[in-house]
Amino acid sequence: MTSSDLAKKDRVLLAIIGLLSYFALSGVLAPMGLLIDPISAQLDLTDVEAARLLSGFSSGNLVGAVLALFILSWFSYKRIVMTIYTSAAGILLALGMVDQPTLIWFLLAGLGLTLGIGLAVAAQLIAVIYRADQRAALLVATDSSFSLAGTVMAGLTVVLLATPIIGFQSWATAYLPILLVILLILSIALLTRYPARERASRSWRWLRSMPGPVWSVGGALFAYTLGQTTVLLWLPSALVSEESALALGGEVVGRYWMGMFIGQIAAVGLVIWVGRRRVLWLGALGAAAGACALFIGLDQRDALPWLSLVWGVVNFGTLKMLIALATDAVERLPDPMIPGLLLLATAGTATSPLLSSWIVEIAGAKAAMGFGVSSLVVMAMLSLTTSRFVRLGQ
Repeated sequence: MTSSDLAKKDRVLLAIIGLLSYFALSGVLAPMGLLIDPISAQLDLTDVEAARLLSGFSSGNLVGAVLALFILSWFSYKRIVMTIYTSAAGILLALGMVDQPTLIWFLLAGLGLTLGIGLAVAAQLIAVIYRADQRAALLVATDSSFSLAGTVMAGLTVVLLATPIIGFQSWATAYLPILLVILLILSIALLTRYPARERASRSWRWLRSMPGPVWSVGGALFAYTLGQTTVLLWLPSALVSEESALALGGEVVGRYWMGMFIGQIAAVGLVIWVGRRRVLWLGALGAAAGACALFIGLDQRDALPWLSLVWGVVNFGTLKMLIALATDAVERLPDPMIPGLLLLATAGTATSPLLSSWIVEIAGAKAAMGFGVSSLVVMAMLSLTTSRFVRLGQ
C-alpha cells in the first residue's frame, strides 16, 4: 500500500504513534538526573557510577540511531514498530526486577536502542504520509511532544520515587508511565494500516559533496545536545546541599521542559514574523545565555525554577533551526542528510553521561555543569558564524 492509499484515519493514527514515540524517548531521558541519588542509595554506588549506569540508555540510543539508517530499508514499518515496542515493554518490566548494575546497564542500552529506532521510524512515517505544511507542522509537534514529556515526567518522577511498589525496584517506578505509553503505542499499531516502505539508497557518496557549513551545523548540534544533557543531568546533584534537593531539582528540570514547549510554539510564529535565520540567532544565544544564568544562580533557590523556565523558552527550537540552516547550505538535499544530522545530535546526548562523569569524578557536579554551559557557548559561536556564510534558502 502506498502512502496516498492510506485512509485519513490511518494517517491520524500514525501521527499519534509518532507523537507518542517522541514522548516515550523523552520520558526516559528527561528525569535521569533525578534518578542518580536513588540509584546510588539503592545499589550502593557512587553518583559517578550511577551516572555511568544510566549512560547505557544514551549509548543504546546512539546505536539505535545508527541502525535506523539501515533497518528502515530491510523490514516493513509495522513489523519494526511491533517488534521494538514489544521489546521495550519487556525491558521496562525487567528493569523493575533486577538489581545487578551490569544487567541494568545492558537493559537500559536495549531500551535506548529500541526507542532510538522508534524515533527514526516516527519521523520517516510523518515524512512519507504527509506533505508540505502538514509535514512541517507535525515535525514541530514531535518536538513539542518531546518537551511535554520532560515537563510531565519531571513532576511524576518525584511523586513515583516517593511511592514504592512492593517487588519493584524503587528507582524504576519512575518509568511506569512510559510503560503505559508504550502499551498504548502497541494498541494503536495493531489497529493501523501502514504504507509500504520505500527503497532507500545505500550509497554514502553524498557525504563527499557536503559543504563546510553542513559539517559546522553537525558540530553545533553535537555541542547543543551535549551541553543541554550535561546541565540537566547534574543539576539535581549540584543542589545536594539543599534540604529538598530532589523536589527542587524536579521542579527546575520540569520548568525547563515546560519552557522548551512554550518556546517551540512561539518559534513557529517568530519564524513567520522575523524569519528562521533570526530565530536561530535568538535561540542559539538564548540557549547559551540561559544556561550561564542558571549556573550562576545555583544558590538562588527561589529564582532557580524561573531561570530554568526562561532558559527553556529562549531556546526557540534551536535544534530544528540548525537543521533548517543545513538545508540552506545545499542545492539538492540528500535523503540521508537530515537523519545523519539527527544522529550527530543523538551522539551528543549519548556521550554526555560518560564525559561528564569523568569531570564529576575529578572536580564535582558543578564543574560538570560548567562543562555543559561551555558546550552551549561553543554551539552558539558555531551557529552564528555558520549562518553568516549560508545564503537563506527559499
